[in-house]
Amino acid sequence: MIRKISLFLVNTILSYFLSDIAFSQNIREVEIRNHNYFSSTNQVIEIKYTSKTRDNANSITRRYLLNLESLNKGSLNLNYVENNSKLYFKFVNNDLYFKHPDSINYILFEPINKKRKPPSNVFFLKYLPLSCTSFFLKNSFESEDSNFQTCAGDTFILEQVSKKLEVVRKLYLDKNLQIFKTEYTSTDSNSLQEKWQYEYKIYKNIELSQLADSLKFGPFNKENFIKNSYINKESTIIYDGKTHVPLTNKKTLILDTTKIKYYIIDLWYIGCKPCSMLRPYLEKIYTNIDTSKAIMLGYNEFDIMEDINTYLKRKNFQIPEIDNSSFYLEQFHTNMHPTVLILDKKFKVIETYVGYSTLNILKIRTFLKAKKLFL
Repeated sequence: MIRKISLFLVNTILSYFLSDIAFSQNIREVEIRNHNYFSSTNQVIEIKYTSKTRDNANSITRRYLLNLESLNKGSLNLNYVENNSKLYFKFVNNDLYFKHPDSINYILFEPINKKRKPPSNVFFLKYLPLSCTSFFLKNSFESEDSNFQTCAGDTFILEQVSKKLEVVRKLYLDKNLQIFKTEYTSTDSNSLQEKWQYEYKIYKNIELSQLADSLKFGPFNKENFIKNSYINKESTIIYDGKTHVPLTNKKTLILDTTKIKYYIIDLWYIGCKPCSMLRPYLEKIYTNIDTSKAIMLGYNEFDIMEDINTYLKRKNFQIPEIDNSSFYLEQFHTNMHPTVLILDKKFKVIETYVGYSTLNILKIRTFLKAKKLFL
């Protein structure tokens, strides 16, 4: 009897020990596979982040596209764009840099931080299943309670509880043990954040800018909210039956709105290289346009009048420039430069051309020619 009990205890302990080893091996396998899967530099990772607070029924969603440039000795170097941002980011050795959307191909990245500590902008990095992101599979959940579950189809769920962080985490894995979603639920009733999750999608053999452009992501979103804007009467200075537009050269442009049918406005700023590349072509158009039917104007909302005048004089640009200090067109604010707008006689935007390209130049000329606006 005693021997049977002893054998039972030995088998129970051995079974428990072996199952624990098997489980540990499964965890290790998940870690290895996902590190290899996510650390490839020849791909773009799409991250969809959703967060919900306890006092708000609505959730917040952000989306990111990122490409790892290198992963050496635990150091992450990557490029990424955020769907809701008009900037293009580079993360190198814990330093964050950015580019303006209209100068991605022209100027160097400018630093956001030099603290040698990951800034809050890249909070999503610690949720990547990489060996160098210790939060994910190393420290925080390593010795805590974990268990595997199987749900419909070929999906597995690895549930982990971290008493230290007061968080329950679920890792959703496909049949290859690759993570495609993570869910976090706070067990701390005093925590403002109740639930948050990350969904992952991998795109192979594609460049970040190419994918961002096709998905209309962040700075590559060409849709311009000013398409439906217009200059209302409060935005113009009207007396003697005519519209008066103040210019940077301290002159006033008087427009006979009963005759002019179209207004072409170039939105630009001094530090924008694509703007300076487009402007000479617009200058050629300006010299051949019928000013009794159409008026071309420049509008720079960022730089001060003295700098604008100095720049225009040095470049010998002749297109009249609106004085932004007394004629502020707030409804035409944009982060995409250069942008050329064509307005009808009611000051409503009917055409928008974003960026410098030979195609945009051709489209502008074609439109003006079709409307018989050239001399």
